[in-house]
Amino acid sequence: MENTRPDVLDWKLLRVSPLAKRLLEIAASGHHSAVLIGPSQTGKVTLARSMTTILPDLPLIAPDSIASLRSVYEHHRSSLLVLERLDRWDEVSLAWVRQQMAQCSHPGLLIATLCPCPCGKVDNDCQCSPEAKQAHQQRLRPTLERFALAVTLSHRKAAPNEPSDEPSALVRQRVEAAQCVQFQRNHARLNSRVSLEELDHCIPLDLPGQKLMEAAHKHLALSSEQTLLLRQVAATIADLAGDAVPSPWLKLPHLAEAISYHPHWT
Repeated sequence: MENTRPDVLDWKLLRVSPLAKRLLEIAASGHHSAVLIGPSQTGKVTLARSMTTILPDLPLIAPDSIASLRSVYEHHRSSLLVLERLDRWDEVSLAWVRQQMAQCSHPGLLIATLCPCPCGKVDNDCQCSPEAKQAHQQRLRPTLERFALAVTLSHRKAAPNEPSDEPSALVRQRVEAAQCVQFQRNHARLNSRVSLEELDHCIPLDLPGQKLMEAAHKHLALSSEQTLLLRQVAATIADLAGDAVPSPWLKLPHLAEAISYHPHWT
């Protein structure tokens, strides 16, 4: 699969949720970790791997065991790291992944896929009991909450006359432009590597954004790590919109969109 032709993975050919593509464009721009949630045959893995077409400088690595994953981290390889079917990983492996994410030790971009129930089938075909589904999600919750972004995919059929989506080359231009802004502002770092204190100094929340952040803390019970992830993602959304230059303020729409991608079970 690593040898899949790039033209097959071009975004103009991938008929998946526009929301999922938007989320991955944000993830690519700031190197924010992201998880694609959904049943089998919804294009999660293909979409994750297709990010090589909007991030041409990151090689794709898709480890099939915890041993191969450890090797990636030990050699500090900058890459697009795709962890497929994270829900099938055992507890020891998941704990190790969480530890690495907490330490921000992967130098590239981490994308994962998982199914929301044990069988991995769509709702109409799923025969998992509510108890089994709840236990499945509870087991994965600590890992899910470590990600900066999450989106749920479903089966989607393209309409007969549906126009082609944007080509990867066009998306890549926006990604590169947003990264250029970040490198200049953040001393050659992307937003996922910037502290909350630095964000407060370089791209602070405006007053409406501050009020929304307070509400998010109250209703989502955000940890300090999750607060940082939200602010980092919101900064990248501002960079993609061109709103961080010349007025370096993080505004309510940027934060609201970041909150909409907050990892949780639907």
